[in-house]
Amino acid sequence: MSSRVAKWVFVLMAGVALSALGAAPQPGPSPHIVLEQPPQLDAIRGLADTEALLLNAAGTKGYIVHVDRADNAFITEFTVPNTKGGQCELGVLKGPRGSHAAAYDEANARLWVGNFPEGNVSVVDVSQPLKEKCVVTGTVAINDSATDVVYDSGRNQAYVSGLMTNSVYVLARKEGEKEEYELKATVDLSEACLGPNAIALGADALYVACMFTNNVVRVNLGTLKADGAISAGEEPVDAKFYGGKLYVAAAVSNTLEIVDTAAWQSLNSVPIPGLQTVDPHPRYVAVSPDGRLVYVSSVADQSVTAFCQITNSVVATFRAIAETRITTPGVLAAVDQGEKHLLHVADKGGLLQVFVVDELYEKCK
Repeated sequence: MSSRVAKWVFVLMAGVALSALGAAPQPGPSPHIVLEQPPQLDAIRGLADTEALLLNAAGTKGYIVHVDRADNAFITEFTVPNTKGGQCELGVLKGPRGSHAAAYDEANARLWVGNFPEGNVSVVDVSQPLKEKCVVTGTVAINDSATDVVYDSGRNQAYVSGLMTNSVYVLARKEGEKEEYELKATVDLSEACLGPNAIALGADALYVACMFTNNVVRVNLGTLKADGAISAGEEPVDAKFYGGKLYVAAAVSNTLEIVDTAAWQSLNSVPIPGLQTVDPHPRYVAVSPDGRLVYVSSVADQSVTAFCQITNSVVATFRAIAETRITTPGVLAAVDQGEKHLLHVADKGGLLQVFVVDELYEKCK
């Protein structure tokens, strides 16, 4: 493992020590946008480092993929806003943490979970309430470190980013009655992309954030060939696609990069403000269901920033972790429940927090 990859794994692995990024920030003011704080899911067995947070299309049910302090992986189901359901032990994510590699195939009730150190992807049956051992219906070896997984419901296949070989892997179920899965194709991105860390799925293209070449590479889903690359700040680490735009968190330049995917040009580079630090280190991105707000979590100052598409400006940066906790905000998920707008923030130290962010919508008009 190169020194740069080793450094990245250390800094971005779940439960990142704030000291690794400099002095801990001073507590910021209490955010006024938190109108309601539902009960925490702190009674979940094994809930330590949250690696993935997945929700159905309706935003009513979700799954948490998490790793306990003994490096055993679990999947826990919950209903929105924050009610615990069943749980099963997966046991395949043993080893270094730091991946958010999981995707949800809602139509077939399957989770695709990447194993960062072991180099494989497991398909888990979630059609029934979870209990005891997870039902793994198939495993596909990619012999690479899976850093992200997305599922393409239109093409019935999953895409996995491989950090060590600078590749994207295409996985799918084999034809036939027996449930088996296979590696269909490998897309070599090494000419344009080093350190692929996150994938975003568009209508006819895949967008891969490349940490070590500071760009995003576009992969044509018809040809499975890279056909474009564009700068995306310094060390892009997460990306989301919505409405023809790509939103990229750049950890070193402390920016949210916005790309017009049709014109294939940069639209904006939005500085992410820190509460008490000039280097907040953005990490994860989420887009609201209507595309109005884009949320970015930051590692160093335990915050979340909300960017308004309508006004093209940041409307709030608020503390997402309790002042008494030395941990970082992890993956995000934005959903609507009735007339309420909810933002789920996975505390990498073991809690799932839900913020009602209706006030942000009032600021974003």
